[in-house]
Amino acid sequence: MQYPQPPQQPGYGGYPQQQGYGQGYAYAYNANAPPQFAQTQYMQQPIPQQQMQQPMQRQAPQFAQVANPQEQQKLTQWFQFADTDRSGAIDSKELVQALARGNATISPRTATLLIRMYDTDRDGNINFVEFCQLWTFIQQSQRVFHSLDLDRSGGLDANEVHSGLMQQGFCLSPVSTQSMMKIFDSANTGQLTYGQFLDLCAWLGLARSVFSWLDPQQRGAVPMDFSLWITAASSMMS
Repeated sequence: MQYPQPPQQPGYGGYPQQQGYGQGYAYAYNANAPPQFAQTQYMQQPIPQQQMQQPMQRQAPQFAQVANPQEQQKLTQWFQFADTDRSGAIDSKELVQALARGNATISPRTATLLIRMYDTDRDGNINFVEFCQLWTFIQQSQRVFHSLDLDRSGGLDANEVHSGLMQQGFCLSPVSTQSMMKIFDSANTGQLTYGQFLDLCAWLGLARSVFSWLDPQQRGAVPMDFSLWITAASSMMS
């Protein structure tokens, strides 16, 4: 089966910095007052009714594509190895098999998060182009992790994780980073392993894709009632 090849794009990927995303903390947060977010200028702009009536579609982050034919050939072989039914798509279990073909080991949980990150139509599968983007994301995350793990301990503390997330394009506050650390540091060691860091980046990528659907003009904040919050939260879980 001939899989569609990812387009050639200049430059290297990683999350592109988007205007407004992750920049609204000082504006919306007042430590001495209850969180009355509806008073911000962004919240006064309702989401268009036409958009509210459309099904939520995740928007996978865009990375620069695989740059050379040799790399594309390698990824094609991995994908074909896992795509045994030649459907042109793989699920989370097949993703584990595809990456194992290249001696890249990930856990089933990580595979599920990565699939959800790129599964824009929410059918539980990704195609070959999305697989190439996913592999670029894994490589980027690995480079960031190892560049910050200077003592080669195999773990990043909260400050290093915060720096790594910034390099990945996630402009979180230190408080938000600490909250994420508590969730993904399952052993409560005060550090994240590479696998946990990859899980965190994939989860944040999924969260940003949902937020992007709610904020098509990239203002960095959205009006949200309880019903819309439930819609967004369910998209993060399904």
